[in-house]
Amino acid sequence: MRQEMMEMRGQLEEQAFRIEQLQQESRDRYLDLDERMSRLNGQGHSGGKGESSSVAVLQPPILNTSVANPSEKRDQSVLKAEEAAYQSAFSLIRSKQFDDAKEALQQQLKAYPEGRYADNAYYWLGEVDMAQGRYDEARDSFQVVLSDFPKSSKVPDASYKLGRVYDLLGNQKKAKELLESVIKQYPESAASRLSDTYLRTMGGS
Repeated sequence: MRQEMMEMRGQLEEQAFRIEQLQQESRDRYLDLDERMSRLNGQGHSGGKGESSSVAVLQPPILNTSVANPSEKRDQSVLKAEEAAYQSAFSLIRSKQFDDAKEALQQQLKAYPEGRYADNAYYWLGEVDMAQGRYDEARDSFQVVLSDFPKSSKVPDASYKLGRVYDLLGNQKKAKELLESVIKQYPESAASRLSDTYLRTMGGS
């Protein structure tokens, strides 16, 4: 059941990332269009530098791409490479090749230690280790999510899993503290509902 839950959460996570990417692309297109309209309306007849800017805006997309900032191109290339590495590791998790998945996630973090998917990679390292009974290692990975990525969307889930890990390690006091904090800080989250259920199995309130 644990492995099936991991697979389901993985699928949901992938869908969430796709939605996030589409939303970001939509926002980027809107901002780009807004900027172009502003230039056309405010600078189209100003001459000099303003006029040159308006002409550049009217160039075909292929020409705009050719003069794009090289650093932006590199950033996009790195992001795509990191995403490919992350998705590859995810495929290994879905196929239950946990040892290979762990190695792939570690390689991803080595190559992109501060990348966009770093928090997720640490989270799934924790999941993989937890599924295989490596609770000390799972604890360390979940803790990194909380310590190094406090604004990550994975924090509620990592907190819940960390609470479970502490329970499995025999530290019920720490486990309850974490689970109760999830309920208090993220009351509308799935992690909160899971924390409440788990606390009940521990005899908590």
